[in-house]
Amino acid sequence: MDQKEFEKIYLAFAPRFFKIACGIMQNESDAHDVVQESFLKAYRARKTFRGDSQVQTWLHRIVVNTCYDHFRRKKPLRYMAELPERLFFRPSYLKNENLQVSREAEKIKTALLSLTPRQKMVFTLKVYEELSYKEIASALRIKTGTAKATFFQSVEKVRKILAKEVENGMSEVQEPVT
Repeated sequence: MDQKEFEKIYLAFAPRFFKIACGIMQNESDAHDVVQESFLKAYRARKTFRGDSQVQTWLHRIVVNTCYDHFRRKKPLRYMAELPERLFFRPSYLKNENLQVSREAEKIKTALLSLTPRQKMVFTLKVYEELSYKEIASALRIKTGTAKATFFQSVEKVRKILAKEVENGMSEVQEPVT
């Protein structure tokens, strides 16, 4: 793979991998760093790419590993900062300026913060990238069953947190005084 081919690959895949990194890292600045670092690693290793898998799968693996590396290097509390909603929702959803939608988006965003790095990766790849379990398993180098189980666990965790939010919200509602 020569430099011109690699530039074409970068232009084709960088936006998609940025979106994946945003979903995993939950921080645009870190996502930019991850994508740049990933493509730098890939560029340096381009001559060792054997072609046993697709370039996209190879790059997925590099991006995911780089995300793991960043999580290991950074303190977890750093990721509790305010997150831009566009990282978690499709653009059509964001166009609705309804206050209730904003509250629901905030609740979901908070629930997603409770996921482990692996759960965030699987959740992001499944929900936002719409990859199959087989593709997720290949990208993360895990078994297909593990990808399914991890996705199920992350969805259940989010559901429980949202259910708890609903219970807490209802208990805070007071009856009008007559």
